[in-house]
Amino acid sequence: MPTVLPIGINNLINGKLSDKTIPSNDFATVLENAQDKEKAKARLKEVSYEVEALFINQLLKEMRASVHKGTLFHGGSAENIFEDMLFDEYAKLMAKSDQFGLSHQIYNQLSEYM
Repeated sequence: MPTVLPIGINNLINGKLSDKTIPSNDFATVLENAQDKEKAKARLKEVSYEVEALFINQLLKEMRASVHKGTLFHGGSAENIFEDMLFDEYAKLMAKSDQFGLSHQIYNQLSEYM
């Protein structure tokens, strides 16, 4: 008789949430489900860093908009494009530094549903 593993709403199966039971015929199936769950948690951690980076980027954009640029040293649209790219990278680095803490809160809140 095959073993039946209870799969609740908190488990991720093939990218979908399920609250049904699935039969498990061998150890390989159980191992594969555990590896899928670890991959999903790693992806959630990555996405939580990205969300934090977006939030930090918005903060930096608003701070940059509050500073008046003079016409003497303003580089035009090329400078604006460069600054946008630079602040995107700043936001990513700030999110990865784990000093802000928003990504950990997002991860902790959402990992309960996996």
